[in-house]
Amino acid sequence: MTESKDACDRAGRKVNNLAFAQDGCGVVQKSLSLLVEANPAFVIFSTDQASAFQRAPRAQMLRGLYEDPSLRHMVPYYLSLYGLEGPATLYFGDFYRWLSEEGCQQGCSLGVLLYILAVSPVIEKLMEEFPNVSVLGFVDDYYFCGLPEETARCYERYGQLLSEQGMALNHAKGFVWSRSAASLACPAIQAVSQMGITVVQPDQGIKVVGTPVGADDWCKDWLLRKGEKVGESIDAIEKLGTHDHACSVQSALLLMRYCAVPRVNHLLRGCPPSLVEEMALLHDRRIMSCFSRLLGPGNPLCCDVTQSPAHVTARWRRSRRETSG
Repeated sequence: MTESKDACDRAGRKVNNLAFAQDGCGVVQKSLSLLVEANPAFVIFSTDQASAFQRAPRAQMLRGLYEDPSLRHMVPYYLSLYGLEGPATLYFGDFYRWLSEEGCQQGCSLGVLLYILAVSPVIEKLMEEFPNVSVLGFVDDYYFCGLPEETARCYERYGQLLSEQGMALNHAKGFVWSRSAASLACPAIQAVSQMGITVVQPDQGIKVVGTPVGADDWCKDWLLRKGEKVGESIDAIEKLGTHDHACSVQSALLLMRYCAVPRVNHLLRGCPPSLVEEMALLHDRRIMSCFSRLLGPGNPLCCDVTQSPAHVTARWRRSRRETSG
């Protein structure tokens, strides 16, 4: 199993896709943040592929498995799911059977790997043609970062190469952002915007694999709004615990432990303490308040909010920042 995971990771890294890497989301987000911090004239393109998994060419998936000796042992499993010739019968049910000749079956355990293999020729071509543009991906989310004119051409070329493979970009869900207004005013960026991609102004930002990247005020506001949205889930969990059922409190506590509490962990890892601290403390207060109501007043398990994970993490990161400063 470990060998298979390592082989999948290597296949992804060939095209800078960190889907199988440890904290791949964090690496992508931090890399892009550092690039635009060090190069204010750079732009970031956030791309979206239309029906990515459903339209990926199946022939390239199988070819990718065959051509990589470390993945070849997965071929029989692939053939058991999709066959060698003709359409595969997908979405089994009592009444419906759909025939499919492209893409992955929803929920397929090989789905992420198969998509990466299917799009690899496109990404390898891009990386060869645009060596000065940083190409970073996480599953089907690819980001391009570099100087505006060359990065805009990279985005256009990406759409062309996908089209040749029977795939397509969803321009309406694409974004381009830069710290520099001059970069966004570049004719190449304005031309790309005519395709339908959204040009995001310097005082705002974009979401990169679930984490905000942009102007500080915008990021802080985004984080607070995210905290409010998570708070709605916490309120629903608290309401669940009040139901007149023997398992209601236990169910609510399990949801708190495994869903609500870690919901913002990736933001604590990826965002600067000065931006995330207010949201983290708000999240902690809601968590501890919900715990108190579920367990009842005076319960020794209801600890002080200053000892909760997010609060301790934020305090530690703040002290590190002050020490290094």
